[in-house]
Amino acid sequence: MEIFLVRHAVAVAHGSARTDAARALTKKGREDFAVCVKGLESLDIAFTALVHSPLRRAAETAELLVPLLEGQTRVDPALADRADLMDLSTIAGEHVALVGHEPYMGQLAAILVTGSSDAAARFAFEKGGVLWLHGTRTAHSSLEIVAMLPPKVLHALSSGRS
Repeated sequence: MEIFLVRHAVAVAHGSARTDAARALTKKGREDFAVCVKGLESLDIAFTALVHSPLRRAAETAELLVPLLEGQTRVDPALADRADLMDLSTIAGEHVALVGHEPYMGQLAAILVTGSSDAAARFAFEKGGVLWLHGTRTAHSSLEIVAMLPPKVLHALSSGRS
């Protein structure tokens, strides 16, 4: 199984929307993440499932990933505030993208790689960043890091630079 943990793209500032859940991506956030998607595409990455937080900024980020999707999209509330409670066995597909928020994505990454959320700070995601993991679905602490892809790297990949 390959898991792609994705932090949502740049959104409007806190207090700019009625509620935190309603915060949308900025125009620049959308544009920048669209370039990140092209970077993922240059690596021949495709998803068989796409799971995202119900918060607007994560849903909008997931929407930008749809061109890479060959399967279904679904919402999982755990990605909004307790990604460490996600049950990966319920996700069908071998190439799964999970779109959520910090600090929860860092916590989930730490659990999937080390078995504990104690190292979450070592997995801090930039907005629009992607962590590519590979391993067995049932062994939560045995996934290996294939690549940490911050937006700067994805932008470079999208333009053919390495």
